[in-house]
Parts: sequence; C-alpha cells; structure tokens
Amino acid sequence: MSSNNQVNQVRINPNDPYIRNKKTYKTLSIVSCILLGVFLLTTVVLWIAVRNQHVASEKVSVSIYGVHDGTKHDHVYITYNGSVYEIEDVNSGKIGSYKTAYIMGNKIDVYRSADGKFFSEMSSVKFHTPLGTVYYVFLIGTVVFALASLLLVSCVVEAKKREKGIYPKKGM
Repeated sequence: MSSNNQVNQVRINPNDPYIRNKKTYKTLSIVSCILLGVFLLTTVVLWIAVRNQHVASEKVSVSIYGVHDGTKHDHVYITYNGSVYEIEDVNSGKIGSYKTAYIMGNKIDVYRSADGKFFSEMSSVKFHTPLGTVYYVFLIGTVVFALASLLLVSCVVEAKKREKGIYPKKGM
C-alpha cells in the first residue's frame, strides 16, 4: 500500500519559477488589481469632467485652402482672416466620410480654441486641454494595469496548478 501512495504523490520541482515566486506573483496581482480599479474609476471620472468642462472657444466659418491625404494623418488647411491654418483633429477616416465638406474653396464651420488652434468638433477642443491630457494618461494607465493584472493573475493560477500537479495531458 505504501508503494501505491508513492505513485499518487505529485513531485514538485523546487526550482520551478512559478512555485518559487508564487507569493510575489500573488502580492503583485493584488496590487495591480487595486491600481487597475483606481485608474479605471479615475478615468471614468475624468472622462465625465472633460466632457462637461467649459472651454473658451468660438465657432468660426472658414474656407478650405487645401487637403493633403497622408499615410498616418490627413491634413486639412484652412484660411481664416487671411492666414493659413491646419485643422488639428482630422484623421484618415474623416476625409473619406466628409469629402464634400473638405473640397478646396468650400466654407465650413470649425471651432477655434483660446490658444488659436482649429478643430472640426467641440469634443476635440475639450480633449486637447490639460485636463484632457490627464484623462489620456489615466486611460493608458488603465490599459497597462489591465494587461499586468491579467498576466499576474494567470501566473498565480499556473503556480497553483503546478503545486497541485494539475497539468494538461500531452496531446491536448
């Protein structure tokens, strides 16, 4: 009967990095999940704050001076009070969907921010403020902590499986 018990016992490799660092993975996963929650909550609060902030801007009518289709970013140039400016928030999808609006010589309405930049949408003016920049920092941090939490929790699960000797059968 003692030989039968020896067959059923699982051999744990003491040099297994998952088992050796299980406590560290567990601590880091808890910290990462807490930070993910804080960053996610802060991102939502900042998104609401940015959308509801009052930004000094004015809606102005301008003429299209030229359009340049770029590979990463399209450029739309406008004339306002005799000077040429670029619309800041034009991405590659907008020129395709607004081809009738972005024809040279057409008059369009844009938003001019307090610092003299031009935007096609009011929401772009709001997200190009310092509060909008803080929002984007927390948004990127949320994504980073989500990935880190996922990785660390999977390491803890793998360590528990290896301690118990639960491995997938070969060929699966």
